[in-house]
Formats: sequence, C-alpha cells, structure tokens
Amino acid sequence: MQLYTITQRSAAIALKQESPDGVTMTTLHTEGWTWKTLLLGILLPTLAAFSLHAANSTVALDSLLAFTESDDDEWSTYMLTTSYDWSGSTVYLPNSYFGYYSLTVSGAILKSSQMYIGDEADYNVITLTGSSTQWTNSSYLYVGRKGGNNALTITGGATFATQYAYIGKSWFENTSGAAYSADSNAVTVDGSGSLLTVSSALYVGGAGSYNTMTVTNGGAVVDHNATIGASSEATSNSVLVSGSGSTWSTKYDLVVGDMGHYSNLTVSNGGTVTSNTLTLAKSAGSYNNSVIVSGSGSTLSVSGSVIIGLIGSGNSVTVTNGGKLYSGSSTLGGDSQGFTTTNNTALVSGQGSVWTAKTLTIYSGNTLTVEDGGLLKITSSLTLQSGGYIEIDGGYLAWKGDQSLTFQSLVEAGNFQVYNSSTGKWETVTDTSLFSIEYVSSSDDSSLLTDGIYTDLAGYTVLGLAETDSSLLTMEFTALRISLDVVPEPSTWAMFVLAFSIMGAVYAVRVQNVLYGNLRNFKGKENGDYGQHI
Repeated sequence: MQLYTITQRSAAIALKQESPDGVTMTTLHTEGWTWKTLLLGILLPTLAAFSLHAANSTVALDSLLAFTESDDDEWSTYMLTTSYDWSGSTVYLPNSYFGYYSLTVSGAILKSSQMYIGDEADYNVITLTGSSTQWTNSSYLYVGRKGGNNALTITGGATFATQYAYIGKSWFENTSGAAYSADSNAVTVDGSGSLLTVSSALYVGGAGSYNTMTVTNGGAVVDHNATIGASSEATSNSVLVSGSGSTWSTKYDLVVGDMGHYSNLTVSNGGTVTSNTLTLAKSAGSYNNSVIVSGSGSTLSVSGSVIIGLIGSGNSVTVTNGGKLYSGSSTLGGDSQGFTTTNNTALVSGQGSVWTAKTLTIYSGNTLTVEDGGLLKITSSLTLQSGGYIEIDGGYLAWKGDQSLTFQSLVEAGNFQVYNSSTGKWETVTDTSLFSIEYVSSSDDSSLLTDGIYTDLAGYTVLGLAETDSSLLTMEFTALRISLDVVPEPSTWAMFVLAFSIMGAVYAVRVQNVLYGNLRNFKGKENGDYGQHI
C-alpha cells in the first residue's frame, strides 16, 4: 500500500509517497494552507496518477522535484515520469534568480494555468519527449520572460498546448537604469508527431533579441496569429521551418517585424509555412526584416495578402533554389490604403524557384528581381508604378492571358531593368527588342520559351531576355554613351588615312612576292626540280 503524507512546511504542502522501492519526496508550494499532519491510508485510484494541487497556487519545479546536480556541478537535472494536474496553478522553473535547471518529461500528462521557463533566471530547459507525453497550459507560456538562454524542446511525438506563447518576452530597465532583456531563448519542435499548439497568439521575440523557434524533421506548430519581433526593442529574432513534413500553420496573420527589426522567417529543405496574411514591417520603426524560401519542396503559402514593407524600409523576400511562394494580393513597398515605403526588394532566383501571385503591385522605389531561371507568375493583374522596377537577368515573367501589348507598354515606360556586365549595374531599358515576349498556347511552347524549365505556362504571356540579348545590350549601352566630342578631328582623320595607305601598300607587295614565289615553285616542279627556291 502506498502512503501519502501532507504536512505544513513554510506555507507549503509536502507530498510524501512511500513505496516498497523507497521514498520519493516532492514539495508543492502554495499559499494560504493551514493543514496539519494528515495520514491518508488509501487514496482514490485517480490520485495514483495525478498529484494533489491547489487552485491559484504557485508550483516551483526546482523545489517540487528532487533535481540532481550533474557531474560538472553546473546543471541540475531531473526526469519526470509522473503525471500532475496543476490546473489553475502557475508553474515556474525556477522560482528564483538562479538557473541551470534541466527537466525532462517522459510519458507524463501535465496540466497548468501559466508556465514560466526562466522568469528572471538564465539557462533553464524543459524537454518533452515521447508520444505519450502531453502538457496542457490554459493561459500564458513564457520561455524567458526576463531571463535569457532558456528553452522548451518538444520531441519524439510529444505535444504542448497553450493559449499564448512568448519566446523572449521583456525588455526593461531597473531603478539604476541598467537594461535587461530576454535574449537567446528558444523553442524547438522536432520529429514527426511533435506538436506545439497556440490557440491565440505566438510571439517570437516580444521585446528580446536573438530568440528563436525551430521546427524540424516533421514537427508542427499551429497558431491563430504570430509575430516575429513585436516591439521596437526586438531585434534579430527568427523562425526556421526545415525538413520534409515540418509545418508551421498560422490561421490568420503572420507578421515578420511588427515594430522589431532584422526579424527573419526561413523555410528550407522541404518545410512548409501557411498563413492567411504575411506582413513585413507592419509598424513604425520596423526595418530590414526578411523571409527566405529555399530548396526543392520548400513552400510558403499565403491565401490572402503579402505586404513587403508596409511601414519600414529595407525588407526583403527571397525565393531560391527551387522554393515556392504562393500569395493572393501582393504589394512591394506599401499597400492600397496609402502607405508607401522604399528600398524593399524581392528576389526569385534559380531554376524551379517560383513566386505565384494573384495580383502584384510594385510601388516607386522598390524592386523585384527575377534571375537564373527563376519565375514570377501572375494570375490576375500586375501594376508597376513609375520608379517601381522588375529586373530580368535570365529569369522569366509569366502573366495569365495575352499580355503582349501591356508588356511592351511597361518596357517602353521604363519599368524594366537589365544587368549590364560591363558596368556591373542594373540599367533601365526601353527597347522591346531586348526581350522575348510571347503568348504561350501549349506546354511545348512553354518549354521552348523557358529552356525546358517550365511546361505549365499555356495561356500565359512569357517575358524573358531575347536570345541575342548580349550583343543587343552591348550595342544599346554603348549607344547611350556615345557623344559628339569623341568624333576625331580632321588632322586625326588624315593620319588614319595615311596609316591605312601605308598598310595597304605593304600588303600589296607581300601578295606580289607570294604569287611570284608560287610561280617559280610551279615551274621548277615542271622541270623535275622539287628543291626549295628562294
């Protein structure tokens, strides 16, 4: 028979479980309890699976569990395999300023209200592992509220569910004016079946910097709204979704840089990210945020709007190495409500790299580049403001329908640029003969016009550089730079004429000598003389 003893100890409950294998002591910190010693001889079956808990209590895992110091006497570790129901309680690891705690949960089912991994402490880790491991948190999860280098890892098919999640929450100054921030905190979801569910909002870098979320090897994250780099103090926060089967799904709005800067989302090696909207630099003060979709099978799919630089500048989207981006209405450098910014860019580079957009508007001062076999595919409308450019260098632009005349008008209006290798610069051209503009009626034509890369462009008009682009571009760039002041003076012409006359006379003499020598050789051979004649 198992015996459980509850005793009062410094306003805390100590739960003592005795078994034939020995004694395990755990302590559950609470407030307002006045229990005296109570012996429970026989407990209900449910108590064998779940520990006692008190609503609105504080659970300090560093005190509740008997952590063991590691060999280097730096980290304290514990393996938790017992299920606990802390519903209504706030769980801390640790409930102090001292860190270096590592908790592994395996095969346990846990419940809590709020959870802090590194509230004000650094270097604390919770790892959930195994398909039978579940943790349900009904309110806020903080991985590094004020602390740094804290981590939550979900692996081996384990699951964690919460309403809100902050990875690196705060930036603050103490009374002495010293600044502290929640930096370098991390959440990792790794392996098939491993799942993080956020029923409301997920923040990667609320106000801290260098905080990360990584989804790999078939792991999954599901949320309603997500922000990378929320406040103006947030810098260089990032999310990586990598590997076949790895997914991040945001039901509504995905923001890369709300007020933060240098925020990044990378989708690589077959990972998948989906959302309703995607906005880079949503609020004032945000700049230099980026999205990268790289590698075959890597996909970013946005059913609604993609805005690259709503308020701030220097933002970028890159689709490369066979990655795919799908979007609804898309804008580069502003939106239809009147917000405009400059120096935002998009790049589609490499064979098989495709950005498919329903609509695309490029505002003045912003540029989209298609190069090295990449494809920009427009299914509805394309709008280029004056000073908004598309750069073409070995890539293709496909626009649904017969858009031949419209393409010609955009080229003549100066909205296209090509790369001049002699100057190393992109230069605006208005000559339509520099481009191949063809309406595609069949998959064979599609393949022919794109060097065999794309076969699905029937019904589109395809624009690319003409096959003779190198010579034509050289001629045009040269023509742009010729001026009258380089025309030779009359005296210079005279010297040219004299030089050519002398060269012509010398050439005539050499020809005459050659002919004479050949004639002598011929006569000698007629007389049986095959020797050399000089």
